Amino acid sequence: MKKAAVLALALVIGVVGAVQGFDGERKGFVLGGGIGYASSVKTTVDVSASSGFGDQFYLGTLENDEKGLAGQLMFGFGWDDRNMLVLESNVAVYSINDLNLYGDGFLYDVQFAQGVGTVSWYHYWGGRGSSIFTAIGGGLGYFDTDYTDPNDYDFAWLAAIGYEFTAHLQLGVYYTSGKTVFTEVPGLQGDFTQTNLSVLLSAVAF
Repeated sequence: MKKAAVLALALVIGVVGAVQGFDGERKGFVLGGGIGYASSVKTTVDVSASSGFGDQFYLGTLENDEKGLAGQLMFGFGWDDRNMLVLESNVAVYSINDLNLYGDGFLYDVQFAQGVGTVSWYHYWGGRGSSIFTAIGGGLGYFDTDYTDPNDYDFAWLAAIGYEFTAHLQLGVYYTSGKTVFTEVPGLQGDFTQTNLSVLLSAVAF
């Protein structure tokens, strides 16, 4: 968690520094990054197992709701001064201590990362430096932990609303929802649904 926080903060500072290399117009190449607070990081897992003869048995549902650190990275293109199309990664990171991860009696401190990678459309409703913005995007969901390989990707989406209070700094509320599938253990499958609600302070160079 600490390493992720330092990395995200360095990214934001780097983007702010890169502003000088851009022309100040939203039209053209844009680069951005943000850091913030994930007030709700929800994970729901429907677990099923295969009998080996083609039958699938539903084992149950696991639910979790945590708080954590949120981060964002985006780059793309503005086709005019009000609209941008970007590739965006929006991720929440959290940790759970003393988790009986494998049911073997051993307790682990486990870090989790979940989020989305989307193609997002940003629309600014006013001029540079004083504008409400909205964003919506679609792409793939992501889920990973310290002790397993990342889940298989599935569909995800993003929605946001916020305010650009200077020409290159904005504060936004982001909601993401995605699905992933755990298939690392043969015969066992976990269908994951993840949602993140985050507040992000972002620097955007254009």
